[in-house]
Amino acid sequence: APSSVSDRLSLYSHFPDAAYPEIVPHGQDYAHYILTTVLATVERSYRAGAPRAMLGIDMAGPFTYQLAWDDPEGRFRRLVSQSGRFGWGQDPQTLARPYLASLARDRGSVVERISMDWTDGDLFQVQVHEALRVLLNVPAYAGKLQMTRQVDASTQVWESLRSRAVLGLAFALSDLVTPTGKL
Repeated sequence: APSSVSDRLSLYSHFPDAAYPEIVPHGQDYAHYILTTVLATVERSYRAGAPRAMLGIDMAGPFTYQLAWDDPEGRFRRLVSQSGRFGWGQDPQTLARPYLASLARDRGSVVERISMDWTDGDLFQVQVHEALRVLLNVPAYAGKLQMTRQVDASTQVWESLRSRAVLGLAFALSDLVTPTGKL
């Protein structure tokens, strides 16, 4: 990821955000690069294949989901978001959230596991993730959804991210085994 905050936000965002007018969204281009270049290179170099998983933190959280939702081939079927900024791009007038509108499209026949987490220390994230919980609480995602809310805001940030990553990845990958039968 780029070291500049604005370059990172630009790379991972699919939609403009009125609070950050200097950010020009390039998420669609980056998703295309991942699907056509990175994925092809990895699969040529390693024994890899389905199911594929992707984890995104902060702005890369909604980027991960948008990539999976927009990919007609459904190459990423297990998705993990840590403190995803799903409220990015919210219209200040209508309060419409474009990432939530995208996730309203049913991908239940493609997506195998969904894990999202957030912390109560960020009120904006709580509101967005509660809306996501309602949006994804439909039969198509039954048994496929894990939402983890960290209530204790006193936990150190890096320890919190680490422990939530373990929970999210364990859920997303728990049914997979290697040829030896071990994860």
